[in-house]
Amino acid sequence: PWNAQWQATTQTPEWQRFVTGNPRFAKVIEEGLASWNKVPDVTLRVFPALLALESMAALSLAWGLFHRISRTRIGPPLTRLRDFRFGDQLVWGLLAGIVMVVVPSLDGLHDLGLNLIVFFGALYVLRGLGVLAWFIAARRLALAVLIILALFFPPAVGILSLGLGLGDTWIDWRGRARQLT
Repeated sequence: PWNAQWQATTQTPEWQRFVTGNPRFAKVIEEGLASWNKVPDVTLRVFPALLALESMAALSLAWGLFHRISRTRIGPPLTRLRDFRFGDQLVWGLLAGIVMVVVPSLDGLHDLGLNLIVFFGALYVLRGLGVLAWFIAARRLALAVLIILALFFPPAVGILSLGLGLGDTWIDWRGRARQLT
């Protein structure tokens, strides 16, 4: 539907006049459309990882909703993002994915490696966001700045979160800070 609507918009005489008057803008639009059309190919390659992440998100949402509206407790409720952590052994899944992508002789496992990188990378981004949330828990201004940065510069916040999440595997930021206080 989006492509059909876009094609209909670009065929109008108003659009044609606008594009002929702004050749740089037309080139940017063409490049953006070309990259937009490549998205299905990329997402098809990492579909298993995206499906696993979406399933985990749906299960988390359902579990949190269940604990919010039900009087019966089946287990502990989910913790806050700032307390999010998982076993440090999962870093080996991320490293295995990187090896499968980087080593040329493992070219047959390239897609599996991409899926491992996407899945475990997303988990470590969440862990890094938990570390960030833990550090700025008492500072509302810092939280507002982080949200604004995440809205305008998502790749930078994602890379920072990935680094903090991976670093938390070895350094244990939150544990060290608790020991100092």
